[in-house]
Amino acid sequence: MAGRGRLGLVENGGVRLDQVSAFYSLPSEQVAEHASLLVAADWLAEAVTAEDRLRARR
Repeated sequence: MAGRGRLGLVENGGVRLDQVSAFYSLPSEQVAEHASLLVAADWLAEAVTAEDRLRARR
């Protein structure tokens, strides 16, 4: 899922939310909230969920 400081490959438009939720045992509808917490904790520089995908940068 990672490459050059990003989650998911840029050309693929990020990681599908169902993949993220399966990997972390987290419901898809909670991925955005948890991604925001990772940004607040400075673990991620930015995170966006749109079109059923997570795009994030470390």
